[in-house]
Amino acid sequence: MTIAAKIRYLTEARGVPPDKILLIAFTKMAGDQMRKRIKATTGNDFKVTTFHALGLDIIAQVQGSRPNIADISKQQAIPSEQAKVIESIIEQYKKDPKYLRLLQDYFAYYLTTYQPEDRFDTQGAYLLHLRDNHLALKTACQAPQSLQREVLKSMEEVEIANFLYLHNIEYRYEQAYEHATATTAYQQYKPDFYLPQYGIYIEHFALDSDGNCPKWFKPTYKNGKTYTYQDGVAWKRQLHRQYGTRLIETFSYEKQQGVLLEKLQEKLENYGVNCKQPKSAEEVWAGITRYQEKLVTRLEDLLYTFLQMFKCNNLTITDLYQRNARLNGYEHNRNCHFLRLFTPIYEAYAKELERRNEIDFNDMINHASQYIKQGYYTNPYNYIIIDEFQDISGAHADLVKALKTSRPSCKLFCVGDDWQSIYRFAGSDVSLFTNFAQHFGITEQPFIETTYRFDDSMIDLSRRFILKNPFQIPKQLRTPKGKKSTQTSYRIIYADHATDALSLILDDINQKISIANQPNPTCEILVLGRTRLDGSYEQLEKEGKGQFLVLEKNKLNTKRIESKKYPHFSIQITTAHSAKGMQADYVVILGCGDDKFDFPSQAQDDNVMQLVMQQNDFYPYGEERRLFYVAMTRAKQYTYFVSPKDRPSIFIREIAPFCPDDPAAQADTVVCPKCQTGRIVQRNTREKTFYGCTLYPYCDQTMTIDYYTKIKAKQLQT
Repeated sequence: MTIAAKIRYLTEARGVPPDKILLIAFTKMAGDQMRKRIKATTGNDFKVTTFHALGLDIIAQVQGSRPNIADISKQQAIPSEQAKVIESIIEQYKKDPKYLRLLQDYFAYYLTTYQPEDRFDTQGAYLLHLRDNHLALKTACQAPQSLQREVLKSMEEVEIANFLYLHNIEYRYEQAYEHATATTAYQQYKPDFYLPQYGIYIEHFALDSDGNCPKWFKPTYKNGKTYTYQDGVAWKRQLHRQYGTRLIETFSYEKQQGVLLEKLQEKLENYGVNCKQPKSAEEVWAGITRYQEKLVTRLEDLLYTFLQMFKCNNLTITDLYQRNARLNGYEHNRNCHFLRLFTPIYEAYAKELERRNEIDFNDMINHASQYIKQGYYTNPYNYIIIDEFQDISGAHADLVKALKTSRPSCKLFCVGDDWQSIYRFAGSDVSLFTNFAQHFGITEQPFIETTYRFDDSMIDLSRRFILKNPFQIPKQLRTPKGKKSTQTSYRIIYADHATDALSLILDDINQKISIANQPNPTCEILVLGRTRLDGSYEQLEKEGKGQFLVLEKNKLNTKRIESKKYPHFSIQITTAHSAKGMQADYVVILGCGDDKFDFPSQAQDDNVMQLVMQQNDFYPYGEERRLFYVAMTRAKQYTYFVSPKDRPSIFIREIAPFCPDDPAAQADTVVCPKCQTGRIVQRNTREKTFYGCTLYPYCDQTMTIDYYTKIKAKQLQT
């Protein structure tokens, strides 16, 4: 039953007065649309509110006046007052030497998400982790770097290098050992670190507490013998014994246990190394801001986002420490350090709002919930009806529960689709929908399973795709009569440039219209990108001027594209998030490659966000899968997926077997023989053409054209 039908039933069949029905939408625009649908069904106007407007009304009734609201939007050309307040607070704290030291240590030891090498099954999976989690900035260096901007082999080595630098201990990275050591099995030995002032070597071994290395460390075969990683460790130890050189050993398991630096300092001091004269925080921070300005901005953005999610879920600082207490080792230590940075920022922000006599949008909901729980406000409604319930957050749920508790006879009617829950970054918790009865009591759960937009071929593809995630609620969509298809209504377009792809697609659309003999050859085309950082999205805006003109965005957060060849086509471009609720005759989905900002986006949330975001969707890329589902179900006629031919995304590789003409196109994809994850693509320099791995610089596999052809033929045979 739709919301409009429910309203008609309640008012006409049950005689419920309209003022006893609370209608809630998540945005004013969605509320206006709901109100129009209800009026079309019932013939009457009904008030539809948002959660924030409801909270504000409750606060005003309790306090006797409406509070002042702080501007919270940070997505503006001009920063909001709230953003300015937080930035000002951070700048003030940078003048505090103790806080500056915390910032310095965060950049030195806790800047990036860390996962031990032995948690990955393959080298490729580990390299993907480095690429996807090292930095969430497209313009920043994507290889592990020390504070001195050295490129090192692992984040564990970065931590050691930064410790030595911050403690004024001179070191040289991978300098050749002082004795000649090359053999038929091993090259000249180059220890990880050498301390020239003390004549000490440091080797960091990727070993667990049982002496095992990651299982994807492959043995080498030379002169008829097999040499394992442990053989290399034994060889290095033997060299130091043979030549009487001093060696300090550190291990991956020490990093995992969160004691790497503590153990390193202890071992250094046992050898007489002075660790008591650190560099000044001011000197270190000057270097960080000089060379890593974008990362400083990234941390400030993280603090801002963390604060919003913290308040959005109505948490306390005690809640954060209790959640972190469930963790251990490095992750626990990193979160503790971040909380030491965050807590004074939050407290100063709360005091500033109090000084200004303001509340922010999150307070509008949280304060209202508290007033209801404390008995200052009693729910006057018999029915609460909520649209798009899959977008509900913990704070929203607290408000709904408080309203129901204050009036136990109140009924709750919610409409939503867990397959389209795509706002986790804004606080939504899909488990509040999928586990509805657990949170809100005895529940009846009917399904609306008829879709009027797309045909059964897209139903089959999209349903198969979304239900790969076992945490989604199974539903069997169906089409009304007349929507049955005799062939698929989707296709993968393999092209390296979005401009070329869109030109080809428009030709195809024009041909489809001509074949259908439509009297008026106009149509609506919606072009979708994962984000505006998507390279394909940028290509259309910057490189497509010869064929397309991309105009300024409108109120719906979309931009209009004018095709010089087909000026009668109505073409809009936007992101998949902005397209939710939209539809068009034809949809073009850009960014279906394996770049960081494609579908699925590999720019993962910082792990510290686990303290303020819900972790109930444990399926890999669960939210990204739902977002891709939203994108692929916007078309009434036909959907085009645009992917680079030699590096399609995991989503494209998943749906490719069900797409027409795809096997021939897939034949050109060559898996990297070294990391077994990246794809081998052509590279061109001024001097030569060669082939290399898409995971460069993490995987350095290169090959000649002849070897590429040989590998390609071998993979095709298997």
